[in-house]
Amino acid sequence: MPTTLHCTQLKPTDTDALVSYLLLLSDVTKKRFAPHLFTAKAVEEILSSHQYAAFAVKDETAKRILAYAVVHFGVAQDEVPRFAGYGLEIHQQTDCMYAPSVADEWQGKGMGSLLLQFICDALIEEGKKRIFLWGGVQTGNTKALHFYSNRGFQVLGTFEYKGSNTDMLLELTIGQRTL
Repeated sequence: MPTTLHCTQLKPTDTDALVSYLLLLSDVTKKRFAPHLFTAKAVEEILSSHQYAAFAVKDETAKRILAYAVVHFGVAQDEVPRFAGYGLEIHQQTDCMYAPSVADEWQGKGMGSLLLQFICDALIEEGKKRIFLWGGVQTGNTKALHFYSNRGFQVLGTFEYKGSNTDMLLELTIGQRTL
């Protein structure tokens, strides 16, 4: 494992590095991560918007991103009815949605845990209270379901969109450890 890892919030100047990261993902990983297009324009919009925050685990020696997640502040309007169907009241000021990815060769090596902990700490500091998985997790992705469950995410229910998906929610608390 590289010794120069660090978590960071990405800036518009990270556009090229993030596009390179996204384009190197396998087709399977790309299919599981789809909150935005993998184009420079889409990445620039995410990195310069106040509606989103983008985070990464970077290897500074290799000058590359090993894991990436985007957080949408509030809940996207097209997802609100589904969450309301679980009996949840949405709080746009304190709820957020989270979509992570890990480079294929780094999956299962702690990058997702490291990044999730960094993001939780940052979101708690910003006054956020809950994280919804953005678009849920594919129900057949048992490794991801296990990962989220082990880190405190609760299953809300399932829905159909290009296959079966599971909605999950993490309640944020000060001092929370997700590793």
